Order: sequence, then structure tokens, then C-alpha cells
Amino acid sequence: MFYNLHSITQITNNSIDDERPATGFNQVTWTANLDGDYDIFFYDGSTTRNISSNNVHDEFLFMDGLNIASRSNVNPEGEIFFASPTAVWQLTYNNFKEFSPKGHIKRFMWSGESSGSGDDEEIYSISKGSDNINLQTPTSTSFSPGTQQKIDFEAYGFFDRGTIFSAQLSTLNSETFPAQPLVLATSSKNQMTFNVPNLPPGVYYLRIVSSSGAISNTIPITILQLPNVFVTSPVDGAINQKVKLNLTSKAVSGASAYTFELTTQGNTPATVITQTGARIQLVDSLHYNTVYSVRVKTNLNSAYGKTTTFTTAPSENFAYAISPANGATNIGMKVNVTANLVLYATSYTMELNTDSLFSTSSAIVKSGGRLLSFNNLSTSTTYYVRIKTNLSPKWGKTHSFTTGPALIFSYIISPANNATDVSTILNVKANNITGASTYKLQLCTSSDFVSSPIIEKIVTTNTALFTGLKYNTKYFARLSTDLASGWGNITSFTTKTAFSLAYVKSPAENATNQPLKLVIKSNVVPGATHYTIELNTAPDFTGKSLVQSSSSNSVTFTSLSPNTTYYNRVKTELDNSWGSIRKFTTSEQIPLVQEIAFSATTRSQEEITIVAYPNRFSEVLNVTVNSPYEDDVEISLIDFAGQVFESTNVSANTEFQIRNAKLKPGLYILSIKSKGIVRTIRVIKE
Repeated sequence: MFYNLHSITQITNNSIDDERPATGFNQVTWTANLDGDYDIFFYDGSTTRNISSNNVHDEFLFMDGLNIASRSNVNPEGEIFFASPTAVWQLTYNNFKEFSPKGHIKRFMWSGESSGSGDDEEIYSISKGSDNINLQTPTSTSFSPGTQQKIDFEAYGFFDRGTIFSAQLSTLNSETFPAQPLVLATSSKNQMTFNVPNLPPGVYYLRIVSSSGAISNTIPITILQLPNVFVTSPVDGAINQKVKLNLTSKAVSGASAYTFELTTQGNTPATVITQTGARIQLVDSLHYNTVYSVRVKTNLNSAYGKTTTFTTAPSENFAYAISPANGATNIGMKVNVTANLVLYATSYTMELNTDSLFSTSSAIVKSGGRLLSFNNLSTSTTYYVRIKTNLSPKWGKTHSFTTGPALIFSYIISPANNATDVSTILNVKANNITGASTYKLQLCTSSDFVSSPIIEKIVTTNTALFTGLKYNTKYFARLSTDLASGWGNITSFTTKTAFSLAYVKSPAENATNQPLKLVIKSNVVPGATHYTIELNTAPDFTGKSLVQSSSSNSVTFTSLSPNTTYYNRVKTELDNSWGSIRKFTTSEQIPLVQEIAFSATTRSQEEITIVAYPNRFSEVLNVTVNSPYEDDVEISLIDFAGQVFESTNVSANTEFQIRNAKLKPGLYILSIKSKGIVRTIRVIKE
């Protein structure tokens, strides 16, 4: 509330703390807590305004008429400020605590702990127009070029809020400052750091100047001689350098270690790379399109030598095609384009275009890795290629290549050139040519395509079926399309021999458990009308042969021996040579009825047979002897050691059962005798 001897006015109506009001000439000032930040507010009788919106605490108010004094925590120690209704001045810039400001428009007073002890307070005063800056002498005044130094100063006076102080350097060996002195650094505080410039060695003078024109005392500093060591490669000012390169230092006699320091220019914050090693060192992970300052020192001296600079190239400088080579000709209609390696790039975009200005209507664009495939390109056409990466939206330099004419792509691709053992019935495949609508394929047994008959196919696709080719014959092949007159390159292939197709297909190679009556099936040999199949128990066919011929590729063999390996082979009338040898093995199982042996008697031509079932018996074996005679027959069951387990006489043409619980599982011989005739079969007891 504000009472002006006539009325009471409520100045503030808010939810924050308003404290320490002071008055003067019907004006009011106070501090208010804005989220923990105390600011100074001023009421001129009608309106309220914030006169210290600076994000720090402002406190210790004093008001004399229209003039306001305060302490502001612009640094940990706090500084003294003076304000009128129209302007704000900072009176102090120092490194000790200050408080209790009092004064008026012409002179101002406050307390300060210049000694750093709360028990030793000093009284300070200042008059308007008596601004003062005191530059403090640093611990050392000898500086090596390129090193970073810090200076402190104190400033007292009516400095406008936002005053900027600059550190200035005189010319060599002169305390006189030029009209435009070298500015080392600027700051709004009473402390600043600067990099010592690379100037000739000698004595220079340093001062602080405020933006309001106040000038400090001067102090001499000595800039030392630079060590004679610097980067020789890249040369100073080099441009378009790689982001992975070798730095080379000038050789220093006796030095065993070199330390390189690189600093980016123009980046905030700057990137600094420091590494120690040999005189030549590899530096990677540099940024594209960046200016680097670089300097070097050795183990002989802690100071760096002079600074040089180089600039890395933008990433698009490295984005270009390396294959096909620039200007290449006779390139195929399917081409793999390979980009130059751009370090740190993870994706590449390639554009092929028949327009050197890269109009969108004729663009072929793909993205992916460094190698991308482009298919179905037109013949006799120049393509322009450009590449960019995920590192930059800009395209790299343009390269070009030219595809070959249609005729050089007119050739047969299947069978492959010089292929052998090719089928006499096959699809011949031509190279696919973009834009071709008619393919003419020719085969001939003469390379001149004159001396022998030509077999020709004209098709609308690149594949044609040829049948009835000769065995063991070399054919020459060529291709022509509607895109160009003439024939492309001639290729050749050789067909199979007939005997290479002549082999037993069934049973399969190494098949086992084959029946004793078996259909042997040959592979089909195109053109063959007569097949001969031979079986033999010897792999070199020196044993007893079973040979059958047929007009078909299937022949039935009967009475094969059980548990026997048969070698087989096939030939046809097309070739007198046998085909490849294969083999199969018959089973051990005995047929239900089988004659094993007989003796020559007056009845040797008579048919006497044995029927025994089941011929894998467990308890009962049923036996019948079929004979045109009614004689008795002797039946015996014998093992392979000659031991007789069963022997009896029965009438022919009647069924007899053998039961013998003592029989062990195994193979036995069932024998019959009748009037000098002996028949035997093998039976199996499970």
C-alpha cells in the first residue's frame, strides 16, 4: 500500500512476495520474488515497471529521491548498481563482497570486504563522471604464442547496464596504442581469457577499455619466441583435405615425441583433438567442410610452435562413381555402379540419366550401399551418373558412360560358350536385349554357317527350343535381333554322346532287396529305337551275362539269383559303346515256388514241383508235392550243417504239415525225392 498524505493506493495485487519498499517524491520502489529471483520494481505514481529483469537476485535497496541503489548477484560476490527512472548503471566490477549501498545523484557510498575478511570492511565512494578501471598484474607476464591466458580487473563508476570491456594490445615495444589496437578478448565481467597471438617476440602493453570509454592502467607483457616446430603437411591454408589424413611435423633434432593439437574454427563449442606419437601421425574422424587450426610441440619444449590451418573438403567432393570408369564405352545393358567410398556415409543415392541436366522425366534413381545394379539400359546410349550420400543433400561430380550397340550384345548365353555334354533337346537362350522384339537364333555344325545346314528359330522372346540335334557333335550358335542388322559373336557347344545317356535308370544305383523277377528300365536315349541291356555278376563283365534287347527301354529279367549283386549296362543302335555301369542287389527272400536242382533220370523231363507256405513260417509249414505220378515221395527238412530235423514219406499231390517246436529261427533246406528225382527249396523259420 502507498499513502501520499491524501489517499491510500494498493500498488500490487499478486501471489508473490513483495518486500523492502522505499519511497521518494511520491515514487515507490521494492523487491519482488519471481520464482526465487528477486527483481526491483518501480512505481511512478501511475504505472509499475521492472527495472532489473536480469535472472539474478537484486537486494539491499536504498532510494534517494528518484535514484535507486541496489546490490545485484551478477557474480557470487555481488556488485553495486545505481538506477534512475530512465537508466541503470553498474558501479563495481571486482571480486569481493559489497553491500549497504547509499548515496544520491552525484555521490555514492557502500561497504566492501576488499581483504576477503568480514571483520575488515572498507567504505567506498564514487562520484558521477569518475569511472575507473584497475587492471591487475598477472602472476606471470611472459606468454608463449598460442597459449590461453586469464586476466582480472576492477572497475568502479557509473557504467551502463550491459557495458562491454575489451582487452587491447599495443604494438611491439611501444606503450602507445594505435587508433585500432589489437583486441584480444571482450567480456561483460571483470575477468576474461584470451589466446596469445602469434606475434614477433618482444614487449607489448596490455590495457582494458570499456564501451563507455573508460581506460585502465597498462601493464607490459612479453611474448616469447615460438619453438621452431610446425605442421608441414598439409601446407598452411590447404583446402579440400580428406577427413582421414596424415599430419607431418617439421623435424626437430633430438625430439622423440610430437604432440599435435587440432581445433575447429567457427564451431561452438570448438572441437579439440590432441594426440602424441611420431612425427607423422594419422588423424581420422575429422569433420567435412571444416577449418582446422593445427599446431605441434615436442617432448623438448612445453610450448607449441606456430599455428597453421587447413580446410577439409565437403563430403560431396568424394561422392562420385568409380565404376564404370568416367567416359567408359561399350558398357552392358545391365551395369553395377560403384561409388567412391565416402567416410562415415551409411547410404548412397545414385541417379542415372540420359539428360546431362538430370531432368526428372528420364531419371533412374536408386538408394542403398556403395554398389547398386541398374538393368535394362538402352543400347548405344550415354548415361550421366551422379551420387550423393546421407551426409549431404548435394550431389557429387557427374561422370558418364556409354552403352554398346545392340550387335555386341547379340550372343547366346545358354548353353555357355564351349559347353560340353549338352543335351540334344534343349532351350537355347539369347542375351536379353532391351528394346528387341524379335530374336533370330541359328545353330550350325560349321563355323561359317555356309558349309552345313542351318537350324534356325525366330521367336519374340530370348529363348527357343531346339530338338533332334546330333549326338557328340559340335554346334556353332549365333544371334540377330530387329535392333541391328548382322550377327553377333559366335559361340559353340558340344552335345552329349549317345552312350552317355545309355544307363539303367531303374532299379536305382546301389538299390538293394530287389525281386528275382525284375523289370530293368533304361534311361531314354532320344532317337534310339533299340536298347540292349546286360546284367553280370562281375564288375568287369567277365562273368556269366544275362543279355536282352528290346525296341523299348524296358526289359524283364527272371530267375535272378537271390542275395546277388548284378552289374548292369546299356547300349543302343546309335552308338556301339556301352553306357555307364551301375549295380543293384537282389533280396534273400525265396519265391513261394522255386526249383533248385534236379537229377537226370528217365523222368527228368517230367514236371515235379514243391509248394511250401508260408515261406517265413513260425509254427506250421504247409508242403504239397505236385507230380503227374501217384508215387510216394520222401520229404526231409535239413539245416545247412546237414542235420535232419524232419523226414517222412507222403503221397504226391497231397498237403503235408511240418510242425517242430524245437526248430531255431534260420534258413533250412526242404528236400523231396521221388524215383531218383531230387527237388530242394530253401525255407525260413522265424
